[in-house]
Amino acid sequence: MNKVDTLISSANKIIEKQHKLIEDQHNIINEFNILFKGLELRNELQYKQIKDLQKECINITNEYIDKSIRGGV
Repeated sequence: MNKVDTLISSANKIIEKQHKLIEDQHNIINEFNILFKGLELRNELQYKQIKDLQKECINITNEYIDKSIRGGV
């Protein structure tokens, strides 16, 4: 009976450790998901900033061309 108790106790300890590992893995996955979402948001913001800068450059270039044509430069 003592061996059976020892085996059951060992099995329970292994199961507890497996549950802890699974919990740790879920936490790591959640942290990576947060990280990836943050990277996606940063990339979207950078993309928007680049598009805004492109528009501003085009506007400045167009103004310069208009002034050049009119002789204002």
